[in-house]
Amino acid sequence: MSRLSAVDAFFVAYQEAACIPMVLGAEVRLAGVVARPELERALTCALGVWPVLGCQLRRAVLGLRWRPRFAAADLVTEGPLTPEGPTSLAGWRNRPIDPFSAPPFQVRWAVEAGHTVLAFKAHHAALDGQAIFMVASAVLRFLAADRGGQPVPKVATPLAARVLVAPRRLLAGARLRDLLRFAKWLKVEARLGRSARLALADVAPGPSGVSARQVPMAPLLAQAQALKISPASLAAAAWMRAIGRFNADRGGAKGPISLEIPVSFRRAREGATTPGNLISPLTVFGDPEAPLAILGPTLHGTLTDALSRKLHHAVPLLAWPGAWLPWGIFRRIAVTPASTGFATSHFTLVDTPGAVVAEVAALSGGALALVGIEVWSPVCLAMGAAVLAVPWEGQLRLSITHRLNGISGADAQVLLDHLAAELA
Repeated sequence: MSRLSAVDAFFVAYQEAACIPMVLGAEVRLAGVVARPELERALTCALGVWPVLGCQLRRAVLGLRWRPRFAAADLVTEGPLTPEGPTSLAGWRNRPIDPFSAPPFQVRWAVEAGHTVLAFKAHHAALDGQAIFMVASAVLRFLAADRGGQPVPKVATPLAARVLVAPRRLLAGARLRDLLRFAKWLKVEARLGRSARLALADVAPGPSGVSARQVPMAPLLAQAQALKISPASLAAAAWMRAIGRFNADRGGAKGPISLEIPVSFRRAREGATTPGNLISPLTVFGDPEAPLAILGPTLHGTLTDALSRKLHHAVPLLAWPGAWLPWGIFRRIAVTPASTGFATSHFTLVDTPGAVVAEVAALSGGALALVGIEVWSPVCLAMGAAVLAVPWEGQLRLSITHRLNGISGADAQVLLDHLAAELA
């Protein structure tokens, strides 16, 4: 059995305390019919690489542990593609996962008019945003190889997550004084509440919706290169400005916008296939009224400095002992304003692992084609909306996951209009 890190366990505690599903996922549409036995064979391959996907949480004397429980068939739910109701994709997406009784990774399977829709979702305690793309992409490759009569694609053996975020590694190259100061700053900012809140109709638990837009990567990359900043910094600055414009149009809060931006501990040669939450947030502030040509480089400089000082190591390092607390105690002390995110919003840019579209077509001998994708993320209670950006086939797919009682679908489209305009 594998013990959860304090960061993994936090997402279990937060879901219980806030009554918000801590689930994230991706939905794909395939041209071609995938039979359920084919899907189960692909998931069996995935369980062989990542056993945690078929585990159940157990309350140990100290902390939480995963224990093997579920087979591939237990991970699959099937149902028609109804537009509304509990059998709809949206209804399934909004259904929480109780990791104490259900598998932390689940797949919804539906076939319609010669197409197959596969929706993947995972509890945040088991996978982070990068990891669910890693697992979903592997399942698609396993499926395609099975259909094409090809050998099962190899996946590098995952490292233990605890190795990658062990205290000695988190302290390597970092100054403890800097990490302690950053942790103190987070607590102070959570108390001061300087972040301008997104103009929400309501701040309460409720179902979420997903609104998406694609923008061409070429002009975005050219703009980032001209400003000598990363595309992620440019997109994050554009999201700050979009929130500022949205709030101004609605008479919402003015002032600095802050974003919680997760940084991954995964590297191409180390931990690239490791499950769990190998992320830690950096919270950055910006002036949404500043021109993008000023805000982008300013934000980039702040992020670059924080990364060079390894400030994102602070949270997992200081939270490390929490993994050994009895669950009842951990649950009471883990959920605080500082830990639940005091920022205005959440921004994540992830990479899709490899050329998935081309590989699915090649491995299946043309029998399957990946023709559509949708992505979504959890939304913290106070934020109301979060952006997940994914490079996809020459486009940057911008997905806003938003709680419908706070931001309607129409309002989310307005936010996307502002965001896309900034990146144009």
